[in-house]
Amino acid sequence: MSLPGFLSLLLGWIYTALWSLSFYPQALTNQRRQSSRGFSTDFAYLNPLGFWCYSANQLALLLNEAVRKDYRDGHKGLDPTVQWNDVAFAVHAAIVSTFTLGQKVWFGARQAKQERERRECLGEQTQEQGQGSESGHDGSSEAAITEEGSSRLPSRPALITISLILLTILLTTLLSLSHAFGVRSFAVVDVLAAAKLYITLTKWIPQVVLNYRRKSTIGFNVHSITLDMAGGVLSFAQLCIDARWIQGSWDGVTGNPGKLGISLFSLAFDIILMTQHYILYRNAKEDNVEDEPRAQQGSDERTPLLRE
Repeated sequence: MSLPGFLSLLLGWIYTALWSLSFYPQALTNQRRQSSRGFSTDFAYLNPLGFWCYSANQLALLLNEAVRKDYRDGHKGLDPTVQWNDVAFAVHAAIVSTFTLGQKVWFGARQAKQERERRECLGEQTQEQGQGSESGHDGSSEAAITEEGSSRLPSRPALITISLILLTILLTTLLSLSHAFGVRSFAVVDVLAAAKLYITLTKWIPQVVLNYRRKSTIGFNVHSITLDMAGGVLSFAQLCIDARWIQGSWDGVTGNPGKLGISLFSLAFDIILMTQHYILYRNAKEDNVEDEPRAQQGSDERTPLLRE
């Protein structure tokens, strides 16, 4: 094995390990706190969808001969720069992120029930206090009982996004199978890659905005970001080695937009989230944090991808 080949293999498995480990800190934090407060609901839904798309994309590029032929026809006879570590990472990420989504739904349902019980208890106490106490009640106590962490369904914009992605994949697949309008098998792979790229770009927005609204990153485990950043750097390095020094052409980089986009977009948002955690909101206290600030409650459904 040549030196570039060895370096590519080594970097590939290292970044696979780092990226794979990056999914566990958040799941462990949710389990330890028995809560998903501070962890964005939209992110929880978008993330597994993106990785299931990525899994299908990478498996097709690696194993489907029709897809590989279409790729070679469009890239000077070169094979896709996809390796087994890419597939291993994608499938593992899809499974673990789906588990984290399950945590969000489970803890959210339980917390919603607790919030309802607390409001009912508060209502009973208010009735017992009589009209005099009721007139002196300014609503602040009820406002303090927030729905933080109890939302278990994505916002309307996120639901629309998910629906459009699934519909596009379905239609493209049907067209390619029927060979209608000249749609080839590789079109499905392109759509899957585009879906993953879009989700990678947008999934972090609700988490960044949620941190900004709460002025805190409590409930969102920053160690996931540290591991993700390290993996992103190594993934990009492996892609460049495969393309430039093994295949002798940068087409291997531009011809694998899914992998390239994941690396670059992930690095950009990693920097933003680490800045929030270590600089902007490093002194936040959990007792003083509301997941949904009062001024923002009730407006999330009209705000794209920003609901916790």
